[in-house]
Amino acid sequence: MDQKKLMLRVKYKTDNEKLTINSQMYFIADTAVFTISDLVKQKSALMMAWLEGEMLHMKPLYNPQGNKPIGITKIINNKEKEAMLIMLSDGMVVVISSKDPKGCTPQIIKPQVTNKA
Repeated sequence: MDQKKLMLRVKYKTDNEKLTINSQMYFIADTAVFTISDLVKQKSALMMAWLEGEMLHMKPLYNPQGNKPIGITKIINNKEKEAMLIMLSDGMVVVISSKDPKGCTPQIIKPQVTNKA
């Protein structure tokens, strides 16, 4: 995979659509994962992008509720389970397959809130 080509295509598309990439791009198999913000609509999303030939494809992995911007706070790559855990600034965890990130549906995990008395 040509990571530079993918990065440039994503940047060009987001610039044209007036979106802001607000995280580092993380490469998983032949895809890139990153967060974007639409400053006009005040919406953020965790996105995945990949190239098929010369065509760029992008799909949202997680769209948070409300209008708070999100970012990626931590990435954990579990090679044994062939999964990547993406921890977001709003507390959510998104799990994607590192073997087939495009073909497997991501799992979204909301952390349990416990009250300590």
